[in-house]
Amino acid sequence: MYHRRLYWPRLYYLSAVCYTLSRLVVLVLSLWTWIAMYDSVATLPHHSGLVYSLWLVLLPVNLVLNFTQVHTVISLFGIARSVAKRAKQSEGCEKCETV
Repeated sequence: MYHRRLYWPRLYYLSAVCYTLSRLVVLVLSLWTWIAMYDSVATLPHHSGLVYSLWLVLLPVNLVLNFTQVHTVISLFGIARSVAKRAKQSEGCEKCETV
């Protein structure tokens, strides 16, 4: 859309909001499953260091991935602001040409 010069700010904002909501759902589900797996990791008699280490490493990995998603969300809203500015500029130029 951006490269085709379609300056529809509402569409860009809608896209950014949908992406943000999808990332929030993924965040909640991943944390929920991580917490729910505590019972399986702590109570089952497997005594495996691999199971404990994988369970512990999932939280920092999830946090790193969510940190990168925050930057993507910021970029998407920045693009939407840029499109809104360009749409206003193109409206102004069209009005100038018709006068």
